[in-house]
Amino acid sequence: KTQLPAGIMFGLAKVGRGMLTEQKRVMEGVFDKPTPFTLNALKITHWPTKQEPYLDLGLKETPSKDVTIQGNTLMPHIPGFASQRQHKGMERWLRGGGFLEPGQWLVPARTFKLNRFGNVPGPTAQKMLADVDAYSRTQYRAPIKKTGPKKGKYIWGTLTSRRGRPFSGIFEVTGGNRNWERGQWKLQMVAVDKRPSYDKRFNYVGVAQRYADRHLLKAIESGVVKALMSAR
Repeated sequence: KTQLPAGIMFGLAKVGRGMLTEQKRVMEGVFDKPTPFTLNALKITHWPTKQEPYLDLGLKETPSKDVTIQGNTLMPHIPGFASQRQHKGMERWLRGGGFLEPGQWLVPARTFKLNRFGNVPGPTAQKMLADVDAYSRTQYRAPIKKTGPKKGKYIWGTLTSRRGRPFSGIFEVTGGNRNWERGQWKLQMVAVDKRPSYDKRFNYVGVAQRYADRHLLKAIESGVVKALMSAR
């Protein structure tokens, strides 16, 4: 009896480790090429002890440089949360600099080359923000300097589509004079009025429950045996 709490603790800890592995496996099947940042967005918020023999699984909250929360990347996909995504780092910088309106969002153009995870590469995003002067319009220090004239330049601009509708976004301008006139404008990121939403759902609570139903009893039994062996 004296080793029973230790056995339960060992068993629950084993289930917790397996549960995290199972969550990552399911995420890799639900999402298209999830980043390591997304795969590690879940954590055990309470590991079992002899006095408190229970597991608690939750979303990780890790502030980054642009004050985002890691768990926010999963929230739009989890039942019970809104399916609309949160603001991204580029959107916060551009909105703070007065480029994006409060009800606008930023999405890549169809021809924009995303990285292997389907995201805007970090160095490219920083280069865009520096070139359009988004950093200089806020109180934060720019992480990189503006691009030189001979290296191409990103600018924030507004053009009119063939249907006569104006649209704004970040363009890459090549050629032309020093003021980037008569150059070639290629749309990279476009501002839209509809907030992006997601269809794919990830019920991490259900995944955890199903894993526990399959492995909990056996894990506690092996944990009790381990505790008895260690007491000898």
